[in-house]
Amino acid sequence: MLSRASLLRLVPSLLMLFAACATPGPKLIGSGAEDVAGSIDAAWRAHSAAAIARDAEGIVDIYADDAVYVVDGQRPIVGKKALAAMESRGMQQGEIRAVRHRCEALRVDGDLAWELGSIDATVQPKEQAPQTVTFHFVAMWRLGKDRRWRIGHLVGQVEATLAR
Repeated sequence: MLSRASLLRLVPSLLMLFAACATPGPKLIGSGAEDVAGSIDAAWRAHSAAAIARDAEGIVDIYADDAVYVVDGQRPIVGKKALAAMESRGMQQGEIRAVRHRCEALRVDGDLAWELGSIDATVQPKEQAPQTVTFHFVAMWRLGKDRRWRIGHLVGQVEATLAR
């Protein structure tokens, strides 16, 4: 996990990401940002396909082993094992029908990247009407020794509405 001092050093990068949202299309900042954006988009596509296929192992492949996942109003979930348990509980409650990832901005600094984005999904809870769920997030990605980008920290907020 990042220390408080490390997190405070990230504030300028995060502020630049939020400012970038005023421009149309994803704002890419930093050396190699276009390539990193492609790798991150591929990771989200694999994550989404795994969620639709109900593949728990594939769902958590997007996360670093020590990932921290924080959703507004809930306790943080720390570690890939805890994230796998969370995802398994979610799969028992219903199914995901469609997923769309949007990157608003991405800043790359060496082996770290910060993404501001959202995920739209159509979910079908058991014995309920379908819902459209939007997850707005900031993700801190780390480039691993295997040269794959994985989420180290994910902080977000969920909106849900009944699907038409």
